[in-house]
Amino acid sequence: MPICHLALKLGKECYLPAISNKPAEAMEFRRYVPGETPMRQNHYGILEPIYNPRHTILPWMPDIVFLPLVGFDTTGNRIGMGKGYYDRTFANIRNRWRKPALTGLAHSFQQTRIDPQPWDIPLHKVATEKTFFTFR
Repeated sequence: MPICHLALKLGKECYLPAISNKPAEAMEFRRYVPGETPMRQNHYGILEPIYNPRHTILPWMPDIVFLPLVGFDTTGNRIGMGKGYYDRTFANIRNRWRKPALTGLAHSFQQTRIDPQPWDIPLHKVATEKTFFTFR
């Protein structure tokens, strides 16, 4: 939320990921305004904005997407929570669009060695409390 508050203070819009049923188990991004946007818990107990077609954008539209992660390596590979939502969401747009910049948020101790799978979508950047990595 601090990043979202800063973005809004700088005149940017903030969108939060929400699990979509179209396509199956991918994500869409819904506009979020603190204190105004109605929220609900998804089936994982994570709060997400309630669907509103006027406030929903496609995955290739944001300039930057901040991704949670469990681990990352020095080439931009990421380990998530194992459900593949981000990989499915961004798999079909990587060859067609230059954005969004996929940016992992991590602690430096989360850096590790990763053997990526063919379906894994690499990050463009990772920010830790010590370093900012840029890949490719």
